[in-house]
Amino acid sequence: MSLRSLLSPQPRLRIFGQLLLAFLLVALLPLALFWQFERLRITESGQAAAESQLSLFSQRVVQQVDDWTALNLSVMKLAADQPGMRSFDAAAQRRVIASVEPRLPWAYLIHTAGLDGRNLARSDDGPLSNYSDRHYYGEILAGASQSVEIGLGRTSHRPAFLVAVPIKRVDGSLGGLLIQAAQLDEVTRAVSSAALGRTGHGFLMTAEGRLIAHADEQLNRELKDYSRHPAFIAARDHGDGLQRYSIDGVARIADIRHTRLGWIAVAEQDEAESRAVVDRANRNALALLGLTAALVSLLSLAVARGFAAPIERVTRVAEQISRGDLDVEVEASARRDQIGELQRAMLGVRDTLRRFIDSQGRIASAVARGDFSQRADESAFTRVYADMVRQLNQMTETADRGLSEFARVLAAVARGELDVAVEGEFEGTFAQLQRDTRVTVESLAHLIAQLELNRGLLRAALEHLPQGVSVVDLDLRLIAWNRRYAEIFDYPPELLAVGTPIESLMRVNAGRGLMGRGDAEWQVQRRLQHLQSGNQHVNERELPDGTVLEIRGSALPGIGYVTSFSDVTAYKQTEAELRALTATLERRVDARTRDLASATAAAERANRYKTRFVSSAVHDLLQPLNAARMFASALLAQLQDAQAQQLARSIDGALAAQDQILSSLLDISRLESGTLEVQLRDFVIAPLLDALAREFGVLAQARGLMLRARSSKAIVRSDPILLRRILQNFLSNALRYTPRGRIVFGCRRVPGALRIEVWDTGPGIPQHQQQLIFEEFRRLDPGPDVHERGSGLGLAIVDRIARRLEHPITLRSQPGRGSVFAVSVPLGDASRVEAEPGDAPLVKHDDDSASLRDRLIWYIDDDAHVREANRSLLRAWGCRVQLFDGPAQALAQANAQDVPELLLLDNRLGETRGPDLLPALVERWQAQPPVILVTADADPALRSAAREAGWGFLAKPVKAPALRALMTRLLSLRGFDR
Repeated sequence: MSLRSLLSPQPRLRIFGQLLLAFLLVALLPLALFWQFERLRITESGQAAAESQLSLFSQRVVQQVDDWTALNLSVMKLAADQPGMRSFDAAAQRRVIASVEPRLPWAYLIHTAGLDGRNLARSDDGPLSNYSDRHYYGEILAGASQSVEIGLGRTSHRPAFLVAVPIKRVDGSLGGLLIQAAQLDEVTRAVSSAALGRTGHGFLMTAEGRLIAHADEQLNRELKDYSRHPAFIAARDHGDGLQRYSIDGVARIADIRHTRLGWIAVAEQDEAESRAVVDRANRNALALLGLTAALVSLLSLAVARGFAAPIERVTRVAEQISRGDLDVEVEASARRDQIGELQRAMLGVRDTLRRFIDSQGRIASAVARGDFSQRADESAFTRVYADMVRQLNQMTETADRGLSEFARVLAAVARGELDVAVEGEFEGTFAQLQRDTRVTVESLAHLIAQLELNRGLLRAALEHLPQGVSVVDLDLRLIAWNRRYAEIFDYPPELLAVGTPIESLMRVNAGRGLMGRGDAEWQVQRRLQHLQSGNQHVNERELPDGTVLEIRGSALPGIGYVTSFSDVTAYKQTEAELRALTATLERRVDARTRDLASATAAAERANRYKTRFVSSAVHDLLQPLNAARMFASALLAQLQDAQAQQLARSIDGALAAQDQILSSLLDISRLESGTLEVQLRDFVIAPLLDALAREFGVLAQARGLMLRARSSKAIVRSDPILLRRILQNFLSNALRYTPRGRIVFGCRRVPGALRIEVWDTGPGIPQHQQQLIFEEFRRLDPGPDVHERGSGLGLAIVDRIARRLEHPITLRSQPGRGSVFAVSVPLGDASRVEAEPGDAPLVKHDDDSASLRDRLIWYIDDDAHVREANRSLLRAWGCRVQLFDGPAQALAQANAQDVPELLLLDNRLGETRGPDLLPALVERWQAQPPVILVTADADPALRSAAREAGWGFLAKPVKAPALRALMTRLLSLRGFDR
């Protein structure tokens, strides 16, 4: 083989490319593979941790919301089952509501409603309202056991939690509803407790897409429509679990779950922030990888160039020498390595060849001259070539040893051994390569440390969770876990490693009896199939040592499956203790309820007995009082002496005062017992005000006072009879306590009501005594006429009637200047005003005695004194009178030939009621005479029944002028006037 073939261009070009490619492959390929594997592992672990944090937060929100709603429903149902609620007595229901309020501190209103939707009792003592337009009203009436909705509170005008439960009667039928309106602060606190970074937050929606609670307080003031929010659409289309969507171009990740009531809990975060830790670690790793790759590439290029450039120069010199050009300049190298020695050897070759040629020339010249004594020193040339070969062999040996050492170092780095170094003493290019390799290894160690730091941060995030957490990949191999997971199942340390099949861990648990009862193989396969399906699950498992675990699992799209294990043993024990305590409390409540019901029943019986006693006692007292007043009236008509007449009037006045006291006592008894019926209707207020103005105007004028009245055309809703009682008392007090000056009687319109006021210029009432006058038997000042002072019951009756009608009473007074009493009456509806029956005109007679003279009057009353008193009075008016002590005597005398022209009939006739007797009398008379019902029962219903029948009505004790006027009017209307 020739020297030209050894130094040809083809090998020269191939050796540089092979050196550079070999250096790059050995240095960069293991590094790239290691970085790619670590990047995938960090990405999977970080994404699993972020999604697990979202999942755990949404689970906690759902648990807290479910616990809160369940507590509300259980308390409401327990309250609805109380006897006080089922009695449908407003006072009893208010007591039950008051006992429930401390257990529901977030409820701003608890109230009951009847089947018509109207309030029975309220916790805030506010005005009673009608709730029949509410959705829960229809659900309960349709038979639902409960109704829950989120709506705007009618009282708070803010989003409220509305829950209604039925109230059953004793016979099991539906009687009404118990309703709670609660603030959503507890739900808002559960939602806003999220610690989801800078962009993360939670919120809660109804099943219809209305926003219930949000971390942003400004969004909680109304039920904002979230039905177009991507989270609601994802929950509707895909159900629970991790979802990804975009809002205004920003990618977000959310964990969506449903509560027991169907509400939607969402925990969401910008996807960029959820991957921030992973992205930062990847960026750092990529930067270090690029830097290392650049350093390795430059080092490889420098090494390859350091090997190839000197060889190329030596090769060019050899080619010139091979062409016979011995004048080529060979640069004397100062390098002290084998490359320098090779260059110096090539210089020696050129000089040796020059000497050889010169020697050959001298020999040839000598032969031409005939001189054959010249010889060439062959041994000299042999040593030069031997030195050149030896130098080439040494250079090759040095290159081979250096490349082997660097290959060893790169292989160790690829295995992760970063404490290796290039051994040996090198000069020139290999010395530079040794220094560059050391820097590269140090950079790789720094990169690996940074990667380990990021991995530790992710690990710490998992370790911070109170639950045990395990994450498997799509091949069901373990890729992440925390210390709590290892503690719960007490796994051997060597078993917990990345890549361990989860099936191995399951079989360890099955062997220790931790997988439940049944065939262990079937339990393992069932759980593996569940993980492969990716279905979400929540269950509980009790371990042999009594520990109760709550296990929740959900799929991680593209990654695998995450499972959390929570130790709920203490919670379950507390739950069991609470159930036992609840049972004990329920037994105690039942016992106390029975005792309370018994005591309440006894109190109600006593109250009914008291009411019957007072009513009967007043009735029996009014009978002789009525007779006494009739006798006094008859006596006054017969007396001619002025002093005697004044004495008779004083007697009648004293009897009237006694009459007022008894009537007031009867009214108070009926108001306290609740037997007073209220008949609300819409009517024009003007006739009532005008009648009172006329009536009290005459009385004021007689006392030397001025009464100024201003009527109103307003329509109000009230009970006309009871409203008249209130206004009569105001006017009577004004007349009684105003010695001089004037009285003003008028109305003012206020929002939604008409305020009727009575102003006087009396002595006034001090501020500290203004509440006392509404108590029974309270008289602060007897007034100018001591003998006309009231009983002290009038304002007490007014206060009770006003509360019964829900008409607020107000009082303003200044001592020395006068007082203003007022009652506020709700405005009515003109379309519901009933036509008032017109009063028939009174027939004026020049002489009433003439119109009553010779009239046949029947008087039926079971009280002998009353009968005799009325006989004397009626005979004084010229009437023919027939008296009967009861139904039997009257029926025995009734016939068609002796029909009375007017019938005076008492209501109570022993066991018979007067109105019940009338049909039998009419049948015997075959005619219907005018009837005046005379009774001590001041029942508004009785008065209304008499009015509907066309009868007259007079309450005992009867005033003689009133009786005479009514008799004259009825006889004139019925055509009996002669």
